[in-house]
Amino acid sequence: MPAGATAPVEPFASARHSFTTGKCVAKASSPVQMRSSDEPGMSLHLEQSEELVVLDTRSKTSLQKCFINSTAPTASTPGSPTSPMSSRGESRLLTYRLIQLCGSISGSPRPVVNHTPVKVTLDRGGSLVQLGIRADQLLVAKTPLSALVDQYSASGMELPSLGQAHFTVSLETDHFYQDGDIYPTGSWAPHTLVLHGNQSEVYNLYETPVTEQQWLGRSLVNSFTVAAAYARAQYGAGVEDLPHPLCVQCCHTDGRLFHFVVLQLNTLGVGTELRNILWSQPRVALFDTCGYKDGQPVLSGYNSDVLDMLLSLYTHSITS
Repeated sequence: MPAGATAPVEPFASARHSFTTGKCVAKASSPVQMRSSDEPGMSLHLEQSEELVVLDTRSKTSLQKCFINSTAPTASTPGSPTSPMSSRGESRLLTYRLIQLCGSISGSPRPVVNHTPVKVTLDRGGSLVQLGIRADQLLVAKTPLSALVDQYSASGMELPSLGQAHFTVSLETDHFYQDGDIYPTGSWAPHTLVLHGNQSEVYNLYETPVTEQQWLGRSLVNSFTVAAAYARAQYGAGVEDLPHPLCVQCCHTDGRLFHFVVLQLNTLGVGTELRNILWSQPRVALFDTCGYKDGQPVLSGYNSDVLDMLLSLYTHSITS
């Protein structure tokens, strides 16, 4: 899928421009709770009181309580700025709180589905290819996101050659499977997919290091799976060129590094005139180090751009 560099669109810019003052006000009239299906005892509160809370998105101290208890360097390399979060639960808790914070800032909390399977089965030249994921968090909307560009805008773009490798060369073969598709939220359209991943669950079979391109590819494949499953649920299993383009946003993180992408799905066919388009931002760090030193919480190198970009995705088409 070609990157949409030629399209005059910046999907991540809207909220960033609205936060030039760096401050916003959220009223926590009642604590907002989010519960995990597999951790029924976990309850998250943005604020316990009914006072107005001023959130300075340019300051590390105002957002420190949002994730200081959710993050810690791994035991093997304490304090290392490149260490991923030590567990999926910690990364999940961090994104829960950031999503909750976006809802409070925007004043329009979005419905969220947690830990739900999504699956789509495609026939590619007589080979059945099944893409199955677990959406850690899936924000949904009543109506799909509008197309960012015309669906034919990338039709004339020349694609790079993949050489002689077959597209299934690195896929595992399974003779016991159930075909079909799974899209969990019915008519509710996917808005933003939140993915978690760290070294304990994202790795190569032969223990070689996961490359930057593989990490970005994971964002692409998961976004495509969600978009394709919804498209087939709406238009039928035989759909190829979509009657209307479908956009899905994605936030992919290991708890420190965040990757933001937007996928516009125009077709599920092969060899058609239409092309699918992906906008991708380079991975950006939320902080340098976060943990405890001498019994005190320490956060250094906080980067407010991460919240700005996440809020930009969250508030995209906020009326839906």
